[in-house]
This record gives sequence, structure tokens and C-alpha cells, in this order.
Amino acid sequence: MDIYTISKEESERINILKYIAIILVVFIHAYATEEIIMDGTDTFVLSQSLLLFENLISQTIARCGVPLFFFISSVLLFRKQRKYSETIFGKIRTLLVPYLIWNSLWVFIFILLQNIDSCASFFSGNNTPILQRSLPEWLELYGIGRNLPCPQNYPLWFLRDLMITVLFFPVIEIVSNRFPKQLLAGSVFLLLFPVEFPLKQAVLWLCLGASIVKLQIHITALDGVSLWKLSLIYLLCTIITWITENTVIDVLFIFLGMAYWVRVTKAIFDIPKYRALFLELSEWTFMIYVAHELTLTSLKKICWKLLPTEPIFLLIEYIFLPVAVIAGCSIFGAVFKKCAPWMYSVSTGER
Repeated sequence: MDIYTISKEESERINILKYIAIILVVFIHAYATEEIIMDGTDTFVLSQSLLLFENLISQTIARCGVPLFFFISSVLLFRKQRKYSETIFGKIRTLLVPYLIWNSLWVFIFILLQNIDSCASFFSGNNTPILQRSLPEWLELYGIGRNLPCPQNYPLWFLRDLMITVLFFPVIEIVSNRFPKQLLAGSVFLLLFPVEFPLKQAVLWLCLGASIVKLQIHITALDGVSLWKLSLIYLLCTIITWITENTVIDVLFIFLGMAYWVRVTKAIFDIPKYRALFLELSEWTFMIYVAHELTLTSLKKICWKLLPTEPIFLLIEYIFLPVAVIAGCSIFGAVFKKCAPWMYSVSTGER
């Protein structure tokens, strides 16, 4: 079997793509539902125009962020032959340990804040305080339970699902080795249609990535496509997806979005100063991933409580709070790495 070799350019473009993906993920979590619940009692309703705008960004354009992470993880997993034991022990270090550390930190922070009178309503709402929960409810805080509940640090569901799916990677590898085209077509088909089963996203995107590796399709495959033409197509399809709200069209647009951002990495890579900037920023992708959700949610609640709730203020908050959180998490990561390099290495899976 041919080895799937990733060049230096491809490796750097993958890092740039990860950074783009985490920006998209942060904007997914910046989305506010139609009715914002402040502390379990106070509520206010978003304007229809603001909801439409947030749907355009968070629920349309940004929706390819998580599939990009699954896809990248799959390509890196299947690009070379590995012993099963080597893979599992490697994932304990790179996935399980950071998962436990960062989720436990969030559990501790919530316990602390739930026991401060001025903060308790914001971090408990209508939910039972953590210290009063049963053992099954504690397990649910770590994403363990029926229907795979989200962990306390919500975005970590991605790591949880990835860890579970990786346990079965030899099966995916055998099938992709023998039937890569069929596996690719089957994965796309099941992603397009509303067939639900446990870990659907993780399984199918890993299968798709494995197929891409076995078929020797590289990130450079789209480099010959005109970026401005692709941008026009992407813009048109964004509007169509935004106004139709159709499941099949949504998934097709996710595929297009992934292809578009892959092509954008080429444009960034070809300009040295932009390449250097994105590669420098991409070092903090994982830190943004594990730290952004609670930070963003807390800042939103503070702004909603202290600032006017007119649409213009909510729009400004929607646009600028994610930027502030990304910058803050990056600065925190830089300080953390400088002050406690060993702890930083362990808590980020040696990334």
C-alpha cells in the first residue's frame, strides 16, 4: 500500500485550517436562541433581524467547523499504519488526559461559582447544583450516560466521540483498505440523509477521511480551482442554504464549506506574512477549543445583564465577544506555556 505522505506545506496548511475551524466553532457557540434565559427567571427575546444574521453566521457558514476537525483527525490517524496498542496509548495521552483535566476544571469552576451567592443563579439556573447531584448525574457531567450526554465543558463532546470511535479504527482501516470508493460514497450518502445512529458524525467523518487517505487525495487537490470563482459559488450557496433550511442542502453546503476553506489555506500559505501570522496563531488552537465556551457564555451573560439589550448592542456583542475570547484564550495559552511548560504540555496532550 502506498504511504500517504504529508508534505511540509500540507502540514502547515492543516494547522492553518485548524485555526480557521476553531474560529468557526467559537462563532457557533456565540449563537443565541430566540429567547435568552438570563438566570432561570429573567428572559428577553431577540429581534428577528438579529436572529437571521446569527443564523447566517453561526448556523450556516460556521457549521463546517466541527466536520473539519473530524476530517483532519481522520486523515492524521489513517495516514500511516499503526499498531492498535500504540494508537490507543497515544490517544490516552493526547485525548483522554486533556479531556479529564479540562472537564474537571470546568466542574470545579461551576461548583465554586454555584456556592457564591451573587453568581449562583447564573451558573445553576433551574438545574440541580453539582454538589447535590447523584452519581449517575456526576457521570453525565463527564459525558457518560444514556444517549451520550454532553460533558460539563460542552465542546469536549468532540474529544469524547473521537475517543470512542478510535477504539474501532482497525475496522474502519480494513474496510477503507479494501473498499475505499464504496466507503467514501456510503459515508457521503449517510451524512446527506437523516439516518440517525450513535456517534454518527464521528464515525462517518472518520470513514470519509480514511477513504480520502486510501485514495491518495491530498489537501492540494483543490489548488487549481480559481479562488474568486469558488468564492462566488460559496456566496451564492450560502444564501441558498440560509433561506431554504433543508437538511440535505445543509450537509451539501458543509461539504462545499470544507472545500472552500481548504482552498483558502492555499491563498494564505502563498503570502509569507499571512502564513507566518496564521501559523503563529494556530499554536493556540487547542487552548481556544477547551477554554472558549464557558468564557464566552459568561461574558455574554455579563453583557446581557449590564448593557442595554437593544439589537444594536446585541449585534456588537455577537461580533466582538468571540474575537475577544479567541484573543484572551490565546494570551492565556501563551502565559500558561511560559509559566508552566510541563503542565501545559500534559493538559494539551503534548500539542
